[in-house]
Amino acid sequence: MGYCMLARHGQAQFGKPIYDHLSPLGFEQSMRLGHGLKKDNWIPDIIVTGNLLRHRQTAETLLSAMGINKEIVIDAAFDEHLGPAVVKEHWTNHINPNQTIKEWLQEDPSLFDQRKIAYLKFYEETTLAWAKGELHSELQNWAEYVERVVSGLETIYQQSKNQNVLIVTSGGPVSIATGLVKSLSISDIIKLTWEVYNASHTKINFLSKPSLEYYNNVSHFDEDRYVTLV
Repeated sequence: MGYCMLARHGQAQFGKPIYDHLSPLGFEQSMRLGHGLKKDNWIPDIIVTGNLLRHRQTAETLLSAMGINKEIVIDAAFDEHLGPAVVKEHWTNHINPNQTIKEWLQEDPSLFDQRKIAYLKFYEETTLAWAKGELHSELQNWAEYVERVVSGLETIYQQSKNQNVLIVTSGGPVSIATGLVKSLSISDIIKLTWEVYNASHTKINFLSKPSLEYYNNVSHFDEDRYVTLV
């Protein structure tokens, strides 16, 4: 592999009945990401996405903006972790069994922004406990998820030779790839997932010893409104 570019998907529909779909802003972010990569003259030889709709929509939109027509390879190794489902499980079992998180968020529109902030804090605390092994879930084991992403990266590394690879994915795989290069612990990697911006890109040099060129880059956004986490 030459360079591996990992891009997080554009903003999805947080708080809506269907989350796994880009919001109008998410499509704009993806288009601007494509324009930014084209301006930098970084052209991918291989495009890989996870198996989620927001991944494919982001890839299709940025490739269109770049004027590129290439086959997209779908690899479930780059799906997002099940942290949100683990959080819902913990909420139902230990916080409020009579009301879902979505119902709580949408209960009072005037409180949505305040409750969204509270939910994100709850999400961080719960997923960190899960990653550390302090919170058990039948849905997924964090260490096993990390191994799956690493295996996906190794497969691409072996198959791509010196080609440039673009992986459009979620914050989990972006953080795992970054954590591997920076030799972070498995539990510390989860913290990176909280700070990966929508439609940001992270570049890793695999030409020699893997090294991080940059992380969480959003220089292709010329307005603050495009810089979002959810």
